[in-house]
Amino acid sequence: MYRDAPLDKSRMLTTTKVMKTQGLFLETSYADQSSVYYCLSPFDNAEKGLPSIYRLYLEMGDLEEYTFAETYFLGMDHWRKICEAPFFKPYLERMRGDLEKKIKSEAVRKIIAETTNPDSKNYFQSLKWLAEKGYKEKAQKGRPSKAEVERAAREEADSRLELSDIVERLDIKPREIN
Repeated sequence: MYRDAPLDKSRMLTTTKVMKTQGLFLETSYADQSSVYYCLSPFDNAEKGLPSIYRLYLEMGDLEEYTFAETYFLGMDHWRKICEAPFFKPYLERMRGDLEKKIKSEAVRKIIAETTNPDSKNYFQSLKWLAEKGYKEKAQKGRPSKAEVERAAREEADSRLELSDIVERLDIKPREIN
């Protein structure tokens, strides 16, 4: 039902042989939706028979993204072009973050399984790792990266915008401070 299987990759190019980006996704394509292959939602679009690029990405679990690019797009150059497109960046950030969490979750589950077998050579290390909460994120020391600073600024701007929208809808007048 979904277009998971063999793609007509020639339709991923414009008539002038330029790789399509926005036109491949239901939510960002223009009026012509003949070359739409995926939806950006976390769930497949059953109505249109489109697979979720988010689901495909997480299912493949390809940290290097090479096999993913070769399977679902025209290759790494095409995937890079999509990744660099401003419309796709928030989706990509979420997909990569969720894939990291999925892989970490699977690893933690395997470590926990080791603690149920006292005969395992990793039994003691697994127990120790769990007792010391090795699965928790460690606080980063030093100066935050440029990407972290930008992400924090974006989150702050989004929250301020949301707050101003709420204030505007409630028609709250700011109090004067004496």
